[in-house]
Amino acid sequence: MSEKSDLSGLTKKQRQEYLRNLKTSSGTTNMTKYLIAAGIVIFVAAALWGLFVLSSNSGSSVKELGEKVAAPAAPNDHAHVKKGDPHVPYTSNPPSSGPHYNGIDPATGIGPVVCQTYTHELDDESAVHNLEHGAVWVTYKDINDKALADQLKKITQRYSKVLLSPRGKDDSKIALVSWERVLKLDKFDEQKITDFIKLYRSSEAAGAERFAQCGTVAP
Repeated sequence: MSEKSDLSGLTKKQRQEYLRNLKTSSGTTNMTKYLIAAGIVIFVAAALWGLFVLSSNSGSSVKELGEKVAAPAAPNDHAHVKKGDPHVPYTSNPPSSGPHYNGIDPATGIGPVVCQTYTHELDDESAVHNLEHGAVWVTYKDINDKALADQLKKITQRYSKVLLSPRGKDDSKIALVSWERVLKLDKFDEQKITDFIKLYRSSEAAGAERFAQCGTVAP
């Protein structure tokens, strides 16, 4: 039966009401379709973003690198200190957890640092704060080894949340650190350095703060 014959037995008012309902129903159906489509787009975008984040920390050829290091005895493993304050000794070289600067000291400007390349040494307490935020700290012993510094920079600049700096107190040519994890190298090894960064950025060992941003100070 055609729509015209369906409406033939209705009064003018009934026909108008019927057409209004039909239009409203059609509009509601279209809106539902739009909402479903938008939801699918958002879901796909979120899934793709998740895959991107995971892929940036995946692709490592190994499942574990370096030495797992215990934090200093509680309650000092996450202790906040000011520059010059005495604190419990670190349990690794370079330090991989323990006391660190908290926020920015208005008197000295000292605090957690920006994750970037440095050509001068950093305070251990600054870098350790970044490790607590899930950063990886790449260090080299000889501040005058510009060739090695350039090799390391070519790797570290590919990634966010990575610090690079010389550190004369190292007992190896190169040392990489994340929270409670240290890898020491006696020679440049691009594969191991890349793997360590991929494995331990935002390391679960750092706990609740591992997704926090790096600092805002660039000393």
